[in-house]
Amino acid sequence: MKKRIYTILAAAISLALCLLFGLALFAYTRPMEDAAYNLSMFYEGEAYPEDWVYDQKGWTVFTKEGSDATELSPDGYGGFTEISKPGQTFYFSRILKEDLDSPTLRLHTANRTFAVFLDDVLLYTDCPEQDNRIGYLNLPMLEWDREDPLIISLPLDYAGKTLTIAQSFDGYEKQSFDGTAYPCGITLYCGYTYESGLIAESFQTAIYATFAFTAGMTLLLLFVLKLFHDSFDLKLICGALLSFFLLINLITEVSFSKSYFALLPIDLNSLCRNLSLILLLVFLSGSLTKPHCILPWIFTAAQGAVLSVRLIMEATNRLSFDFEISAPIVGLAGLLISLACGFLERKNNWFFRLFCPLSAIGILLIGVFNILHPEWISFPYLLQSVMKLMTAEALILSIASAVRSEIARRMEQNLILQRSELAQQSYETMRRQHEEVMMLRHDMAKHLALLQKLVKEKQAAAYLNELIGENKKIRSVIQSGNHILDIILNARLADAAELGIELQIVSTNTPDTLPLSDKDMCALFVNIMDNAIAAAAAPGIEKPYIRLDMHMNDSFFVFVCQNSSTRTYVKQKSPLQRGRLNKHGLGMKIIRQIISRYGNLIETEHGTDYYTITIALPLEHI
Repeated sequence: MKKRIYTILAAAISLALCLLFGLALFAYTRPMEDAAYNLSMFYEGEAYPEDWVYDQKGWTVFTKEGSDATELSPDGYGGFTEISKPGQTFYFSRILKEDLDSPTLRLHTANRTFAVFLDDVLLYTDCPEQDNRIGYLNLPMLEWDREDPLIISLPLDYAGKTLTIAQSFDGYEKQSFDGTAYPCGITLYCGYTYESGLIAESFQTAIYATFAFTAGMTLLLLFVLKLFHDSFDLKLICGALLSFFLLINLITEVSFSKSYFALLPIDLNSLCRNLSLILLLVFLSGSLTKPHCILPWIFTAAQGAVLSVRLIMEATNRLSFDFEISAPIVGLAGLLISLACGFLERKNNWFFRLFCPLSAIGILLIGVFNILHPEWISFPYLLQSVMKLMTAEALILSIASAVRSEIARRMEQNLILQRSELAQQSYETMRRQHEEVMMLRHDMAKHLALLQKLVKEKQAAAYLNELIGENKKIRSVIQSGNHILDIILNARLADAAELGIELQIVSTNTPDTLPLSDKDMCALFVNIMDNAIAAAAAPGIEKPYIRLDMHMNDSFFVFVCQNSSTRTYVKQKSPLQRGRLNKHGLGMKIIRQIISRYGNLIETEHGTDYYTITIALPLEHI
């Protein structure tokens, strides 16, 4: 009891330490409070709200040729009219009164070129070859759109100075010149707040990406380890690929990903997201057994078809908004169906026993959040939320399940080794006992013969003759012709007889030498007999018996052992049940391991009241 209290206390302290230092680690995932001023003269959205009021925010918009300046008139929607000629550079300026540390200017430039001045001092220009003075610029349009906004750092003593921005005008591209110019979007913000946002976004991505990479590598190592032990686990390789696609998805979602990766002809983020969904469905479907896995596999195939259609539509430039909105329904339904089928298998599947309730709680919380924020409700959003939740749970639990299986396998191997050693020790004990009995019988015969010669009384002499005759008649239950096999079978059958198990011997034709090492022979036949005795002596057996048949068939030695049993006893095969080791089932594993090294000819059969094991050992290599 005291040890259990100490264990719980240690676990609580460990969890508290993890939470404490985890909070310290995640502190850098929150950016500093953003101090920014939107200085744009138009509404930056898809549609003007009804209560929107035009605000020029202190800007003066004008054209200037040399020293002659002409102020432009606002149209009330962010545009300015009365530009005199196509392609004319126009200017907009204001006095900066905002108070900021590390002042930074962000211009949403598109395909325009710019020059920026502070009190007529040039800070930036796209055209350094020109006469960069206000009134002397002739800025051209770009032939492409910039991917990122233009970032310009202002001097610390900017306050009270006049900011002037020169912008090119696209009048050349218009068939009918209307003389309306639209200044770019402008934001004035604290520079290190922006940097803090980049750091926070990078750190968030690094944490989750590191988790995904570590999970993928761990699952790959476990996959290789299982292959080394002749076990192919599809779930592990699917989990590893799922982790790596999740890693790419995380990396491509960050705002600065395009700065590191070139533009691709396909949407890599969407592709990895869809492949991750398919792999998650494959993982969950592969973890289920028939008939529960049939419906999830159908939805997995359907999701694969949806991805194929999407790629075709994307390649032919026919991808529609309606398809993007409706396609996630298939994936979301597949995940929910897999969860429901996993719930049906939770009693016999450790993975789903934990995965189902955790996923159900998470989906319930997602549902509550969507009820509180109905503006977020959409099939793509729901699918992404559920998929991220179930992916994280699947990866963690698959690693835990694989580690648990490996621990169980190692414990099982240790138990098998111990049982093999016990079988060898048991044989040595039986052999010594057999030799001692044989020596005792030999000595007893000599003593009785000597007494017979010394006794003169006829009645006593007759009694001694009878004892000598009975001693010679004593024989082992089985005399097969193989010394080692006789010792094992006679000792175990004696134990069976004491338990009231009927012995039935059909045939005992055995060669004096078998193609097994002494160690394997002891482990093989000791475990066969121990299993038979344990099954025949189990509760619920009305007529316990063991029937042995040993004979030659061509160049094979055939050993058949049949015993009374029950279906309940036969079904108890797993050495690991609900996290606890069960010794029942280990004997059969030992038998199969040994037979696999000598031809692997083994057959088992069971009915409502019997269990039969038949092995055949090739004799041509003796």
